[in-house]
Amino acid sequence: LFAHVPIVTQYAARGELAALVDGYALNRWVGRYLVRRADVSALVVAREGALATLHFLALPLCLSLFAWLRAPDARRRDEARSLWLWFALALLSASVGGRFYKGYFLAVLPPLSLLAAAPWGLLGAAFQVGARRRLWTRVLMTPLVVALAARACMQLHVERTGRARSHDDGARKIGAHVRARTAEGDRVWFWGWHLWGAYAYSGRLSASRIYKSMGLLTPPNDDTWRTPAAKLRLDRDSPALPLLIDDLTARPPRYIVIGSTVPRDEFSELRALLQRAYRRDRSIRVGRVEFWRLRSP
Repeated sequence: LFAHVPIVTQYAARGELAALVDGYALNRWVGRYLVRRADVSALVVAREGALATLHFLALPLCLSLFAWLRAPDARRRDEARSLWLWFALALLSASVGGRFYKGYFLAVLPPLSLLAAAPWGLLGAAFQVGARRRLWTRVLMTPLVVALAARACMQLHVERTGRARSHDDGARKIGAHVRARTAEGDRVWFWGWHLWGAYAYSGRLSASRIYKSMGLLTPPNDDTWRTPAAKLRLDRDSPALPLLIDDLTARPPRYIVIGSTVPRDEFSELRALLQRAYRRDRSIRVGRVEFWRLRSP
């Protein structure tokens, strides 16, 4: 609750508290996001959730499950139940939508870490010394823990290697090209799966309220932790379409950049605007991205 105070203060100071509540607590996009995978059976979603949980949390689960089995008395068992309730709610939160993205599972680690480090857990103080049964438990558990730790190190290496290189070279190139050909105060508009980062690289603001189009001009994404997204289609029922056209018509941006994966041929209103008021800029090539420059200010 305390973390929300600065956000609420910003909106309230501008008389837009109702907009915050409507867009945050009552967000209708969330419902569309959830039903996007409604055609997938509950059994498939449950299986994918179990596989994702084991894939991302194998090591902390191994250490934590042992703590659950070993809670020695009623008070410790109550503490363990509280932590497992926290774990269950965090896992439910990570699973909402049936996508199971790896970043969501970070929220599940705190209760598992506390269970693993509990006094009666495998890493706790009670197991530093003790009975022969505890010694045998350690002997039996050590190979599994070592194997899972080695696997986690390999995953970490892959992740760090990927993070060490830029994944947005295209957006950087687009932003630099637009920045060099526009003036301070000019507005631009980008439409693409990952193109909203180009706003920052160009140093120019969006000409429309619809600046991040994913799930607005097209249906919400349906990719999961191990399956690609379906081909994008224009959402003709989206209220964002007329808003966008009104914005672009009222204040035409100096540049419009269209990504290669969006359904640009289906958006006839945008095509008509481009043919009427813009010309194609072919001085740069970034894959199949289209650059359109306003004919006259």
